[in-house]
Amino acid sequence: MEEIAGPLASYGEKYKDLVTMPPENCPEEPLNSEESLLLKILGYEPMFIDELDTPWPMDKLLQLLIALELKGVIVSEQGYYTRV
Repeated sequence: MEEIAGPLASYGEKYKDLVTMPPENCPEEPLNSEESLLLKILGYEPMFIDELDTPWPMDKLLQLLIALELKGVIVSEQGYYTRV
C-alpha cells in the first residue's frame, strides 16, 4: 500500500490525532434485556419480520423493533430489518 500511495502513505499516521472515530454503533440510550435479545437475533443480514424467530407476539415484536429503530441500532428498508 505504501508503494502505491507514494507521498500520501504517511498521511494517516501524521494526522491520526486530528481524526475522531465514531463510537461502535453504541445507542445513546441503554438497551433493555428484550431489546438486546432481539438485536442478537436480528444480526447484520436483512431479515423480513416473518423470518424473525422470537418469543414475543407480533405486537410486542413491532414495539421492540420500533424502539430499536428510534435508538438508531437497526434500520427498516422495504419491510426488512437489519442492524446498523
